[in-house]
Amino acid sequence: MTDAARNAWRGDFPLWILADSLDYERTRASGFDGISIYDPFVGSDNYAEIAAAASRAGLLFSLGVNP
Repeated sequence: MTDAARNAWRGDFPLWILADSLDYERTRASGFDGISIYDPFVGSDNYAEIAAAASRAGLLFSLGVNP
């Protein structure tokens, strides 16, 4: 499905598909481009570690900001 989405939108605009997962190897192996954690209980004190691990796995990351 990730390949089908990329092929459908190729040429129109860049498409990055992010997974809600901290399993970096599985995320990459599944065809996702990166991670975005939607759990509001993952605090910002963990962000540096999460970002570093995602980068080591060759994944993009987007970490949410909660009020």
